[in-house]
Amino acid sequence: MVDWLNSVYDVDTLHQAQRSFGLSGNIQLRSFLSEKGIELFGHLKFRHVYVPEKYCYSIADGPELKGFDAVLSSIVGQKLKAKSVSCFMFGRGDYTLLYDAIKPGSGVAFFLDLFDFDESLGGFSSFLKDGKEVFRVVAKSNSLALINQSGLKSFVKFVNHRAKSPRVFLYGVLQ
Repeated sequence: MVDWLNSVYDVDTLHQAQRSFGLSGNIQLRSFLSEKGIELFGHLKFRHVYVPEKYCYSIADGPELKGFDAVLSSIVGQKLKAKSVSCFMFGRGDYTLLYDAIKPGSGVAFFLDLFDFDESLGGFSSFLKDGKEVFRVVAKSNSLALINQSGLKSFVKFVNHRAKSPRVFLYGVLQ
């Protein structure tokens, strides 16, 4: 296995995760990274991006996690490549909006959250079908969420003024 992955995620555990993902189309795995894996996120250089009618957040290139595609593919049950992988930081006043040009997703979205974030402060990722929420990713420290986003649209809820620290996560899509 790879050194950034928590050792509890051996071949048998990943196979069980694959079965669970196959049944529901989503899964959240806690304590996903090893200590060495967490340290890889320590030196990110974020830049702020802002388009008022679409989004406001900070973004950075994610660290190199050798074998990441293979580990995620083993959970999903098919060989896929991670696309558009970046680290995002959503602090006070940050958000993404649903707008007409957004097409429904395809593939499997993943969120690797680094810290807990209180859902009542916003910052959660919401997935919708026909305007109704069907799945929500709430940040839990060192957790990986995989969501089959085929036919779904998503956004990150506005982070309100009470947030003392940001939500930081690695995000991408497996296709």
